[in-house]
Amino acid sequence: MEGHGLMDADIFGKSDPYAIIYCQKESQKSKVIDGTTHPLWNQSFTFNVDSEITDIFVKLFDKDDLGADDPLGSFVVPLNKVFTEGHVPPTRYKVTGPLGQPQGEVSLALKFTPWC
Repeated sequence: MEGHGLMDADIFGKSDPYAIIYCQKESQKSKVIDGTTHPLWNQSFTFNVDSEITDIFVKLFDKDDLGADDPLGSFVVPLNKVFTEGHVPPTRYKVTGPLGQPQGEVSLALKFTPWC
């Protein structure tokens, strides 16, 4: 998982981005990458899913030492292709702000392993 041209939310310096991945009622957080708008998280996340789930939701934030973290945008990843093909190679998803404005892109790959 990596970002491309994410919004720079810091007044001084660059953003310190991280992602929160939501799948049904479960969420997982990536590590924070300091001082970049092109973060390389290179992390894996595992979620247990059922037949009701159709997508995952990803929110990006800029970590701030003082005050609340700044939202950088979000995107939705449809899961139909990974369910039918077993995996999706690294694919770029457009990050959008609250008004639908472009905020960069995030690449991620998906793998589905069915329970036996």
